[in-house]
Amino acid sequence: MTKNGIFFLIMLLSTTFFLSGCDVVVGIFEAGFWAAIILVVLLVLIVGYIIRKIRK
Repeated sequence: MTKNGIFFLIMLLSTTFFLSGCDVVVGIFEAGFWAAIILVVLLVLIVGYIIRKIRK
């Protein structure tokens, strides 16, 4: 086994010990949820701004 292979194996094993799979998935979905909320709020604000400018 090469040095890169051993290093990869050690990193993979240490990652599985320190990070559980559920915590990683929860973090990803939580970040995605908040990003979607922020995006929707920004989109509503931009559409409202454009509608105000058109009506004036």
